[in-house]
Amino acid sequence: DNSDLDRILINLGISYTNVGEFENGIDTFNEGFAVCSPNCNDNILKEGLLGQGKSYLGIKAFDKAEDCFLKSLAISKRQNNLFFQVGNLIQLGVVESENGNDEKSLTYLKEALGLAEQSDFVELRIQLYGQFSKIYSKKSDYEKTAFF
Repeated sequence: DNSDLDRILINLGISYTNVGEFENGIDTFNEGFAVCSPNCNDNILKEGLLGQGKSYLGIKAFDKAEDCFLKSLAISKRQNNLFFQVGNLIQLGVVESENGNDEKSLTYLKEALGLAEQSDFVELRIQLYGQFSKIYSKKSDYEKTAFF
């Protein structure tokens, strides 16, 4: 019985990513996508791509991470899913910051902030404020660093 095997594998990939086993995460996400391919449901894709992007970010494969986040973001926008939009935008901000492009990072983060303020996603807002703080600290803007 392969019922929901794709969902199980995506959740396992998320677990690997959350404990820092990024390579295992990437492999497991790929297994999950293979199970449902070519007709993966948008929720599987959206969640799996966000998780896989985080795994790629963990191994500093920034181009692959960005591609995953952009694809997941597009699905999230189509579904009008604010939680995943904010999550993807934060991760895109991290990618841009890691690539040394703090202005583009701030653009993503400001878009995420606008969406997050419409919600009560406390954990995502904490992540968002932390990322703002890191960038403003790098820019020696201590007033904004302290604010966030």
